[in-house]
Amino acid sequence: MKQVEATAGTDDRGDVQVHVIKLKSGSGIDIALESRVKSLYAEEILKTVRKTLKELKVSDMRVEINDQAAFDYVITARLETALRRVQQAGNR
Repeated sequence: MKQVEATAGTDDRGDVQVHVIKLKSGSGIDIALESRVKSLYAEEILKTVRKTLKELKVSDMRVEINDQAAFDYVITARLETALRRVQQAGNR
């Protein structure tokens, strides 16, 4: 099986880069977080990511986040874009 992955966002200040990798069925969700504001906002960032994944009914995905102090709505938008891209790549 070919590994399906996608990225959205940049590493510019105030933005976030999200990279998602589709995992084999039954693997669950794996989130890796790097952030300039990790000591202050890690739990809030992870809460936003988990909520978005749940709302989109995503399972079996690795989510790698490189946050440069992005707002929650930016994190959500980048995550949704990366997930759509991985879905499109998997349908090819």
